[in-house]
Amino acid sequence: MKVEIIVVTGDVRSVQARLGQPLLHVLFEANLSQGWALCAGAGSCGKCRIRFLDHAPQAQCEEHALIQQEDLEHGWRLACKHVVTRDCRIQLRTLPRQRSTSEEGELLAIDVGTTRIKWAVDGKRNRAVEHAMINPQMGVGSEIMSRLSYALSSETAQSHLREVLVSAIKQLVKDSGARSLAVGGNTTMIAMLLGLPLQGLAFAPYTLPWRGDETVGLGNGLPPAYVPPLLGPFIGADISAGLAAVCAKEPEYPYLLADLGTNGEFVLAVDEDHFFAASVPMGPAIEGVGLCCGSMAGDGVVSKVRVGQKGLHVDVQGAMAGISGTGYVSLLAVLRRIGLLDEDGHF
Repeated sequence: MKVEIIVVTGDVRSVQARLGQPLLHVLFEANLSQGWALCAGAGSCGKCRIRFLDHAPQAQCEEHALIQQEDLEHGWRLACKHVVTRDCRIQLRTLPRQRSTSEEGELLAIDVGTTRIKWAVDGKRNRAVEHAMINPQMGVGSEIMSRLSYALSSETAQSHLREVLVSAIKQLVKDSGARSLAVGGNTTMIAMLLGLPLQGLAFAPYTLPWRGDETVGLGNGLPPAYVPPLLGPFIGADISAGLAAVCAKEPEYPYLLADLGTNGEFVLAVDEDHFFAASVPMGPAIEGVGLCCGSMAGDGVVSKVRVGQKGLHVDVQGAMAGISGTGYVSLLAVLRRIGLLDEDGHF
């Protein structure tokens, strides 16, 4: 079946789709939903909004709550709530542009997170310059399990998830001119990047497809990449790299190392020879994804709340557009401190 996608800039693209394929997946495979911070198809964020130019399907309950009646009558729907049933024409809003870097250097270190890709270039002035962008896989889901579900739906789906990561890394290498590459990230992101089997990460009992601590080829003309050790099914190369950095500073024991991301990872270092590690999903709490006014950090997004002489004061740059996960945590802390919220979260 054919889906004709019209971006508001005037670009028109026709793509082939399968009967019953979620429209959100159609957009992702056409590279048209990268940069969206989505709620994994729960229909709670409203950010995958599309307009049917003909044969609009019946609106679902979630859409009545998130889309104004006038817009519903004009064909606006949520891509995550509808599947391909026939040839159709849809209109798409413009997409956020991914930020790259012009910083140059010999060494490039990349952390492939579930929500963001962060990287640092060892620049010519002998200092590391840090940057970040939204993980392009966000277009198909905000957290690990939704991406695993999509990846295991077909070989094409898993291949596309890998391709968008490799493409992003290739652009970073091109911009920086780096000759040496190190890539960290949680276990699932590393497995997807390297095209490893994913079944052991999707179903219990969870198992590692590979243990890392090797230099591997990513293909596509990229330099070989060192991947730090993977400590467990959901204890990835990001936390092991952090542990190596802490150990290099000869710390006092015991200590707790915490990586508070979409996939939260913790290592309790008892002494030089004994470490305990655990992980927990933290996405909505940290990133604000799926919350009523939740948004990724950026311009117009509240990141901190404090009490001023005239009441609550928010730290935000530009017109207010949402609240980040840290903004929510800050708000809750303030409400607890002034006695408006009890320990059970009730006003």
